[in-house]
Amino acid sequence: MDLCALIGNTLDNAIEASLRLAEPSRREILLKGRCEKGWLSYYIENSVAKIPAFSDSQVPGKKHGLGLQIVRSLVSRYNGTIQTQNNSDLFSVTILLPVPRKKEKEPYT
Repeated sequence: MDLCALIGNTLDNAIEASLRLAEPSRREILLKGRCEKGWLSYYIENSVAKIPAFSDSQVPGKKHGLGLQIVRSLVSRYNGTIQTQNNSDLFSVTILLPVPRKKEKEPYT
């Protein structure tokens, strides 16, 4: 469920930011993920109208504003790393999470 929250929050943020662009042709979202050598790598990049401003609290009356804070908390809980990068027209989030190794033939519960 935590992985769904991580992907859901970052994808929701990317969709919201790209929809703020006046020109539909500039709206782009790139999402990449892979699991390799004991690590989950997740990357999402989206076009933006302006460099995003982040706050530690939700905007009153709005149902958003805490997405990246939730993602940072999840990444920290699993001893991963998160890096954000932005410039005038692109914003990206890169996340690395260690993948715990399952015992061989461990039954699903």
